[in-house]
Amino acid sequence: MKALGLVLVALLLAIPAAAEEGEAEAAEAASLPRFEPGRCWVDAAAELGREGVRCGYLIVPERRDVAEPRLLRLAVAILPARSDEPLPDPVLYLHGGPGGRAVTSAAFWFASGLRDEREIILLDQRGAGLSEPSLCPGMGVQDFRVMAADHAPGTEIADRKTVALACRDELLAQGIDLGAWNSTTGALDVEDLRLVLGIEEWNLLGVSYGTRLALAVMRLTNGEGLRSVVLDSTYPPWAPAWDSTTPVFSRSLDAFFSECEDDVACDDRFADLRMRIRQMLVRLETNPVRSRVEDTNVLPDGLLVNNAQDTAILIHQMLYDSRMYSTLPLLLDRLEARSRTVVQNLANLMTLRALSLSRATNLIVECYERAPFQDKKRQARYGEADPLIHRVHSYFDADYEICAEWSDQHASAAEVRPVRVDVPTVTFGGRFDPITPPDWGERTSRTLPDSHHFEFPVGHGAYRTDACPREIAEAFVDHPSVVPDDGCIARMEPLSFVTRWRSSPGTWRLVRGLMLDRDPTVIAPLAAGVGGLGLGLLLLPLGARLRRWRGDAGVLERPASRSWALGTALLVLGFWLGLLGAVVWTASEQPMLLVVGLPFWTNALFWVPWLALPVGLAAGAILWRDRAVGAWSDRCIEAGLLLVSGCLLGLRFLFEL
Repeated sequence: MKALGLVLVALLLAIPAAAEEGEAEAAEAASLPRFEPGRCWVDAAAELGREGVRCGYLIVPERRDVAEPRLLRLAVAILPARSDEPLPDPVLYLHGGPGGRAVTSAAFWFASGLRDEREIILLDQRGAGLSEPSLCPGMGVQDFRVMAADHAPGTEIADRKTVALACRDELLAQGIDLGAWNSTTGALDVEDLRLVLGIEEWNLLGVSYGTRLALAVMRLTNGEGLRSVVLDSTYPPWAPAWDSTTPVFSRSLDAFFSECEDDVACDDRFADLRMRIRQMLVRLETNPVRSRVEDTNVLPDGLLVNNAQDTAILIHQMLYDSRMYSTLPLLLDRLEARSRTVVQNLANLMTLRALSLSRATNLIVECYERAPFQDKKRQARYGEADPLIHRVHSYFDADYEICAEWSDQHASAAEVRPVRVDVPTVTFGGRFDPITPPDWGERTSRTLPDSHHFEFPVGHGAYRTDACPREIAEAFVDHPSVVPDDGCIARMEPLSFVTRWRSSPGTWRLVRGLMLDRDPTVIAPLAAGVGGLGLGLLLLPLGARLRRWRGDAGVLERPASRSWALGTALLVLGFWLGLLGAVVWTASEQPMLLVVGLPFWTNALFWVPWLALPVGLAAGAILWRDRAVGAWSDRCIEAGLLLVSGCLLGLRFLFEL
């Protein structure tokens, strides 16, 4: 009886608590959408710590047509304008994917000319980047592990399907609504963000999938709240994206190879490259290349097997960024020659791609709104024009199989019709783009009443890769009613190609180990070499100082000794500064060259250590001849010279491991 009384008391006490909790939930739901300011993320780009940056979460419902929706937290970063009196119409950047990221790309947007007069707002779309919840965060790695093994195309598709459907089951177990993560709900999120931030009008800049989201916003709002729209590498809702992978990739390859063949130096150095790459793909179908990778978190056994399918998607990805084009013939030539260094370094780069996009978010969006309107028979017809590429470029084939079982919820036909909204718009296309061909942008532009199309000799994402599209986009955002001057397109530099280089296999390992992996096996020997150089250079003046303290003239005050010691120090300094400058320049101008080595002009630089060694030994011999027996000062000087010469030579070989 006593126990029953306690239970009744507990229930009576729980009633008001439950009521309060219900009231709190109702109040929280009633306050949607809302923006919650917060501290900028420590794991995002360092630039988010700069003064004036505002960060937080846009809180939105997963679905807007249910009473008690799941709440989503979408990461937002607002970068301040450079102007003291910014204009009231900021720029919202819509990232690609689906499943890419925006907030962690703040470093690029800080330097953008769009910030001169306007704030730039970065939004991680639902399921992407730093937004919460994250969907199956480990799926990208699992998918990559399947690709890294040497499976026949059919087996690989089946295994990738198993990984994807396991993620689907996990999402369903978490209560995720598979029909609530798409461009239509994303457009509602974008409009909610504008309203909660109190913005009357803003400008949209979408890249790749971000253009499809921008078009969805245009359709949703019928242009209200939109001052201008930039669609870069347009991915329209009607595009036969999966069906046309073969002709789009083939067109990109042919355009690129034609550029090399039209360049005398490229054609001479990489003769018959077009044919040799096709022959390589045929060989790789039966004789793949096995590579060791350093990131065992992605591939626990450290083994990546590059077969024809893997190599095709690798080439496809390298065609995205036109900043790689100068080195691409060289890399393709080395791949065809099965260069162990290049194959291994590119394999390591492929592991980084496994973590750069949310595979689950990509599928949840594409299975909803892309898959129902694709046709495997149409894909086969398109593939007849290039049977080899159709056979080996099979990465997207898995999506047909996965999406057939992913969900019964799909977009309506109305959601994939062309958008016809009267908002000032420009569309950009890249001549060499392997995923969103320029004619998609041109056709999209035709259905928009106030639109202009521009094509550039670049790959995917024109704004990020060249000053000319940036100039046109920024002029357009400043004056949307004026057709931008496209004169800079004619002035764009033609593609130039690296035909001479210095093979330096250790360069990429050092750069990656220091900048990306923080690898102790790379840092330790480099630190030892640099430390030895520093100690050696410190001992030289220290020995001279000890001499002066003893009241002796000191060997470094004698012309011969001073000249030889100074010569050694200058050679050390010249090599170190030259090497650092070469790596920084290459990373900025020709980053993919680091996979192979360094620019050809660094050949002369690598002779400096060989020159420094005899100079250091000669200086040591002169010091030995002139020294006072037992003088610690002279021993310091001699030790310094030996350390400088030895460590300099060691560092030279470290770059050629």
